[in-house]
Amino acid sequence: MLIEQIERVRRMDQLIRLHSTGNSEEFAQKLKISKKHVYNLIEELKDAGASIRYDRNQRSFVYDSPHFVEIAFKVVEIAPDELMAIGGGAVLCVCNEHPAIFLKNL
Repeated sequence: MLIEQIERVRRMDQLIRLHSTGNSEEFAQKLKISKKHVYNLIEELKDAGASIRYDRNQRSFVYDSPHFVEIAFKVVEIAPDELMAIGGGAVLCVCNEHPAIFLKNL
């Protein structure tokens, strides 16, 4: 779900930069979300510093100045002794044989 949300915001940014969002209803359809969700995401981008407005002449949401949304995360392998320091004696384990996540006390 997190990756889906990240991809949605990336797509949103791309459509805004290309001036091809359409109106709010069309934008919502392109992102496969509700109009309310579109406005919520726009507000989140504004809170993060993006200046976004709807341009009636271009029939698109646009940035007032050049912007680029960058969202990044990475998965880092951590040694067991580092996990002890971080987890305080419990380790979060992902078992390859079973798609379950569980806590293992050391």
